[in-house]
Amino acid sequence: MLKCKVNTRDFQETIKKLEKIIDYKAEKEAIKGIKLSVDDDGVKLIATDMDNEVEGVIADFDNRDIDPGEIVIINIKKFIKFFKYMNEPYTTIKTHDNLIIIENGDRKIEVVAENADDFPDRVKAKKINYSYIYNTQSLYNRIKKIDFSLSKAEEEPRELLKGIHFCGIDMVTSDGYRISLDKDSDLNIEEAFTINRNLADFLAKTLDKKVPKSLQMMTSDKYIIIRYENIRITSRLLTGEYLGYEQIISWRNQYDNSINLKVDELKNDIDFLGTYSKRDKILIKANITEKSLTLVNVTEEEKIIVEKKIYAQTPVDIVFNGAYLKDVLNVLDNDVVELNINKEFDPIIIRENDNVFLILPIRLKS
Repeated sequence: MLKCKVNTRDFQETIKKLEKIIDYKAEKEAIKGIKLSVDDDGVKLIATDMDNEVEGVIADFDNRDIDPGEIVIINIKKFIKFFKYMNEPYTTIKTHDNLIIIENGDRKIEVVAENADDFPDRVKAKKINYSYIYNTQSLYNRIKKIDFSLSKAEEEPRELLKGIHFCGIDMVTSDGYRISLDKDSDLNIEEAFTINRNLADFLAKTLDKKVPKSLQMMTSDKYIIIRYENIRITSRLLTGEYLGYEQIISWRNQYDNSINLKVDELKNDIDFLGTYSKRDKILIKANITEKSLTLVNVTEEEKIIVEKKIYAQTPVDIVFNGAYLKDVLNVLDNDVVELNINKEFDPIIIRENDNVFLILPIRLKS
């Protein structure tokens, strides 16, 4: 019979974090749960989606009163509802047959559990090639700057476009229609790798964004291990050659037109132009002259127009997805954005501090 007494808050916070990696569509019931492991070394909680294994260690436990064992807690979302009634600082956890019993003060809950034998074996990353020290706040901020351009398509054949690419001081995402790049010299990757989307999502949900806490990243040929606070992640890296984003972004540093517009006004303009469009597809035709910018969205029944006075050097017409431009505007820090535009079929490029954003134009059938 498993038994341990743990810090209530540590237990709750760790369960809440690990729940974010669970694949609730998995066929095996055990994979939709969290394995609780108790031994002389401590109390551990483990969750997996088969590509990412997340371990949370409960450091504050009573080592005088433990019985080693393993069990899988299931129905995690229901289980978490009990947390708000756990007011005592320490909680006793024990098992009896196929039940897990949680006691907090004079309150107790008994729930059905799964046998730990049904839970996947631990992932073992072989030889570590590189190790890096970074911080939670910086990694969180960088992920949130670029994760909007991760491919969301479930049937995306280009697996690498579902992940975040790390190369040198760069972090990059691309869905094939746009590229987002963030640079930070405090993290310099010696051998490029790409993490999967589920890991990126988990990090964005669990990293401390307010305080820059220490974070360690270690890579082998097939895996990355990330440690921060009481969390240890072992994640399968995506394989293959990432797209040549450096050449796409840096092929031209001089632009025919650099148009400065107020960020909030442009976001409102895009919302207006997309009044009758799908939220993620706002087709905008931009006509640029030396003194004006005309933005037009033509639907089957409406023609919506925004006209602005600008200064441009070279007249050009270009078509793009306004939703993609708004995604970029939403992560900018400055009040003014500079749209760098060359020819009709050249990408729109936006630069701000250590970020570069690229949006490919749309080719319309004649």
